[in-house]
Amino acid sequence: MGVISEMTGGGGTYMKKVPLIFLLSIAMFLMACSEDENDSNEAEAENEAPVESETDEEEQANDAEEQPDEVDNNEGSASGIFEVTEEDQEDLTIGDTGTFQATLGTYEVTLKSAEMVGEELDGEPSLLDELIVLELSFKNIGDNVLQAEEVMGNMEITEDLMGSGFSNGASEFETIDEFEGEIQPGEERTATFIGDVLTADEYYFRKDQGNVEAGTSNQVIWTITDEEARE
Repeated sequence: MGVISEMTGGGGTYMKKVPLIFLLSIAMFLMACSEDENDSNEAEAENEAPVESETDEEEQANDAEEQPDEVDNNEGSASGIFEVTEEDQEDLTIGDTGTFQATLGTYEVTLKSAEMVGEELDGEPSLLDELIVLELSFKNIGDNVLQAEEVMGNMEITEDLMGSGFSNGASEFETIDEFEGEIQPGEERTATFIGDVLTADEYYFRKDQGNVEAGTSNQVIWTITDEEARE
């Protein structure tokens, strides 16, 4: 009986130890799984980070490559900003040739003659006091093809240097050939400019002042006396 009692008592102690060991084992297993999961998440994060970085670097490189293209599309200096290097010529008279350096191109204009024709021409009245007719020649001395309508469209005549002027109205008159089409590099063409003016002692033929102030061209001015225009 004593032996059986001792075995039973010993068995009870053993049965109490088994659950404790089992619980410790489960706890250690869960801790190990948790550490493995953390290690796996850190590894995935490390693997993903360079991909995002490479993507950002590729986008920045593409932006850097696109920027020079935008600059190259601008005419002018290496910085992409047009720079006028030709000096202004503001004291020309009939017979003189002026040189324009503009975003349109580089070209020479010669004022060959000027004639005051009165209050009307071809039945079309002047919008001011009188009409003045200028005979011109345009020569393309640059490398770009010029558009006749554009180079002529930037010219004006005025009796007041501080005021605005009148642009070419030749297209309104039946007997005048309109200046249009291309002017190839090295080509020279003649044209007629007809403008409305207020009667004055002097008239000024020039590039539209707005273009000059915008920095798209140098200025060239011809002075025409009223006496010369009536000879």
